[in-house]
Amino acid sequence: MFKSLLLLSLVLLMTNCATEEIGQKNVAQSSSEAKIWFDNHQKDYSSTVLNYIGSLQWQNAIISEGEDGQIIEVPFNLSSNLSATTKEANQYNDHHRLMFIKDEQNGFKLFYIQILTNDENYKIQDKNYNYYNIKDTFNGKIFVQELATNAGTKIEFKKGKKLEPSLTAKYSENEIQCVYYGYWYEDGHFEPLYEVGCYASGGSDPQYLPAPDYGGGTSTNPNPSEGCPAGYVYKLGDCFLDQKIFDQLTGKAKCIYLRLMASSLFSNAIKKFDGDFSVSHLKLTINNNLDPYVFGITKPPVNYITEIQYDNTKLGTLSDLGSATVFAHEIIHAEMFRKMLSAAQSGSLDPATMTAQQQTAYVNALKDNYPGLMDYFYNRFHATWNHDMMATHYRGIIADIIQQFDNNRLPRSTYESVAWFGLGNLGDGKTTVAWANLSTAQKTAISNLISQNIYKGPSNCN
Repeated sequence: MFKSLLLLSLVLLMTNCATEEIGQKNVAQSSSEAKIWFDNHQKDYSSTVLNYIGSLQWQNAIISEGEDGQIIEVPFNLSSNLSATTKEANQYNDHHRLMFIKDEQNGFKLFYIQILTNDENYKIQDKNYNYYNIKDTFNGKIFVQELATNAGTKIEFKKGKKLEPSLTAKYSENEIQCVYYGYWYEDGHFEPLYEVGCYASGGSDPQYLPAPDYGGGTSTNPNPSEGCPAGYVYKLGDCFLDQKIFDQLTGKAKCIYLRLMASSLFSNAIKKFDGDFSVSHLKLTINNNLDPYVFGITKPPVNYITEIQYDNTKLGTLSDLGSATVFAHEIIHAEMFRKMLSAAQSGSLDPATMTAQQQTAYVNALKDNYPGLMDYFYNRFHATWNHDMMATHYRGIIADIIQQFDNNRLPRSTYESVAWFGLGNLGDGKTTVAWANLSTAQKTAISNLISQNIYKGPSNCN
């Protein structure tokens, strides 16, 4: 038996060695063909990139097979210590390859591939990153340029998943991104020197561009039983990435959450924290020892996790509508954190800790997309969370959520009044500005409706 096992081991070893040797020969042969062709045809192209290639690493050529046949990718570094980034200077770790695809005339189509990430410390020196395969941890963009026509496309990824461009989006300065060669300086700013090309999602001339099926990584393998990608969990009629959102709730908090998730407004708010927006994830937990008169609390993000704590004991003193109002109130707090982090692309909420480059991007994003955030949290930055903004800008959203939760049982004006719960008197004699600006009659009417509906009313969750 020992001799048989030894013989089998030797056969397998020889077979593996032979297979590996054949594979290496195939790679060498393919890259050799591409190199000979490129040496003979490089002068036919006038693209910017060809002027700044340091040296092509033919010995590290990456061969992959897919929809467009065999693809050969040859890594290289830029000459003169140049780097590449977008006009916004928000992409890092530029990685460059020439890509060769055989055509019908036994020649090659030539493409320029740039892989850039959102993370300064992310490593992409890996053969697993090829045009047919992207890891499920990759956040960033791949820019593809066909060098004969300069047609280009931008492909964006979140957690290794390709993001599809909007069918209704128009190409504007915001949708089109231009890539430049230049230098990063120690203070964090980038000096552009040469424009490489401008790219839009979908490509300016898609017929020239390869169309791979990005099936690499676990995030794109479907789960046949539920239709969810692997690593996701099927719950409440949809796919969710982070089980913490659901599994740590108990008692009345869990019951209210399940009922809220049956409505589109609240469930859509939850999904914003579900992996694709990696600046902030959500964690819902129970804490039955919150301060008196506090039913829920939202903590500032720590390591990109925004935690909301609910007190089951205190929720038990509220009607179901009152508890749903607490949930809606806290999810708005969390959404404000998420928007701040998304706009700033930083783990810090304090503009004083940002680089000049980050501050510029932060201010522009807030000014263009969230004027209320710009006003409350940049021009007048507060170290503590500010209910004034919720009272001024988001009360209507709270009213929308609880009205949908309550199946329109009450007049709209009642839901608008109930939405004031937690946004009027804040304790210790403090009130929001919006509440202080109401007349005495308005405050009395709202307070009466809050008392009639927050602490009383139907309850199916105990």
